[in-house]
Amino acid sequence: MSPSHDHGEIRAWVETWKRAGPLLEELRNRELRQVVTSDAIQALNGAFQAARRLGGPAPTSGLVEQQRLLQRLRR
Repeated sequence: MSPSHDHGEIRAWVETWKRAGPLLEELRNRELRQVVTSDAIQALNGAFQAARRLGGPAPTSGLVEQQRLLQRLRR
């Protein structure tokens, strides 16, 4: 936290997001209700085909490395 922010500013920021949360959720829901499934599938087809060509994550992907490290910690 920056010394220039007092508790009142932080509270105001939190309250702003509390009020914005439900409005943003309604906007998200409205946009989801308007999605045309066939258009969404067509828009995502290129990414899907690329993923199929690549055959999944590389063995050196960040996620694989993270899982390996977490497995070591578990032992």
